[in-house]
Amino acid sequence: MMHKQAHQLARRKQALLVKIQAQRQLFSLQKSELSGSLNLAAAGQRLGINLFGRAKQHPLLTATLAAGLVWLRPRRVLSIAKTALQAWMIWREINPSNSASSKDVASP
Repeated sequence: MMHKQAHQLARRKQALLVKIQAQRQLFSLQKSELSGSLNLAAAGQRLGINLFGRAKQHPLLTATLAAGLVWLRPRRVLSIAKTALQAWMIWREINPSNSASSKDVASP
């Protein structure tokens, strides 16, 4: 009887070890995919910060380009503006620094 239980435990242990190895491989694969996505997002963020900085340095050029875009493609600009507004509103809701609890705190 003990021999049978020991044999069952050994098989269960082996099955669990195989399952653990498969989970580790899956985790490694998912981590590498996520890492690539995060690197791309970080590069996009750096590009956006760089472009925003340049736009602040050259406001006349920025205004001219914006006016030209509105003149050439007004529908496209309105679509982009609507999407940007929605993204900004979502960001305001999920950004912890803009939460209602931080606004309600009385200053000393």
